[in-house]
Amino acid sequence: SSSSSSSNNNNNDPSYSSPSSCTVYNRIEEDTCAEDCLGSTVGICPVGLVVSKGNLKKGSCASLGYTVAAGEISQKAGPCGTLKFKTYTKPPTGDAASNEAAGEIVLATFDGADESTTREWKELNDPVMGGRSTGNFTVSGNLGRFRGEVVNVPSLQAPGFIKAQTQDAKAFPDISSCKAIVLSARAGVPYDGYRFQFGNKRGAFCSFFSSGFKTHFAAPVSDEIQRIVIPLGNFSDCNSDSTGEPSKLCSDDPRVCPDPKTLRNVKTIAVWGEGKAGTVDLDIKSIAATGCSSTQQQQQQQ
Repeated sequence: SSSSSSSNNNNNDPSYSSPSSCTVYNRIEEDTCAEDCLGSTVGICPVGLVVSKGNLKKGSCASLGYTVAAGEISQKAGPCGTLKFKTYTKPPTGDAASNEAAGEIVLATFDGADESTTREWKELNDPVMGGRSTGNFTVSGNLGRFRGEVVNVPSLQAPGFIKAQTQDAKAFPDISSCKAIVLSARAGVPYDGYRFQFGNKRGAFCSFFSSGFKTHFAAPVSDEIQRIVIPLGNFSDCNSDSTGEPSKLCSDDPRVCPDPKTLRNVKTIAVWGEGKAGTVDLDIKSIAATGCSSTQQQQQQQ
C-alpha cells in the first residue's frame, strides 16, 4: 500500500521539479520510498495517467525523511514503458543508530582533531567544452562546506559538474570488511545531483574521462547534521562521462562493483554536484565507512 499526506506535497517546493522539465514523484511501500523524475509523457502515455494509476505523489523521498539510498529498481507501467526508480529508506534512530556507529571507520573529518583523517581538499569545475559551473570548498566551524552552481554547458545544452576531492598522499584505512559509506552532512537547499566517489580504478571500456566508483546520494535539507548511508553495492566504476549516471549497475554486473584492492586503500574520495543544474549547498561533518568488522576498527584505532 502507498501513503503520503497532501500536506507534504507542496507544489511550491523547488525539490519537486528539476531543471530538465521533469517533476519528481514518489511512492511509499512499507519502509521504502521510490522516486522518479517524469516529463509530460511516459512513453506513449500522458504523465497524469501514470501518476494516477501508479498512485504516485509529487515530491522527493528526501523531503519525506527517506534519505538512505537503497538502490534502483525498474518497474513496467503497462504500454507506457518502464519507470526507473531510485529507492530510499529512513535513517536508523536510537539504538539502531548507535549500533551502526559502533562499526565505523573514519575516512575524513574537518575539526582538525585527528591528523590521520584531516585531509587536503581541492575544488574542480567542468572544464570540458566551455563549462560554466562554479564552486568552492572551504573548511570552517568544524565542517567542510561545498558551495556552487551547476549550470548547463552551452555547447552540450546539458548540466556540467563541480566536485570537491581529496588530494593529499596519506593512505586511507582498509574498509574491505565494511558495508557502506556514511556521510554526516546537511543540505541548505534542495538539489538532486549529489554524488559520492572513491578510488581511481577505470572500468574497462566504460568511462573515457572519469575514474573511480561513484553513485548518487540524497542530501536532506536540515538545520541538523544527518546520517546519509550509501551501500557499497550502489557504487559502480562504469558511469556516463556526461551525466554521471551509471552505465552498468553493480547489482547487474559484479565486474563494476568495488573491488577488494580499491577498498584496502581508496586513495581519494570526492563529493560531486553533477548532471543536474542547480545550487550546491552542502555541509559535511565527517565521512566514514560503516558496517565494518571489529578487527578492522581495532586496526584503525591502534
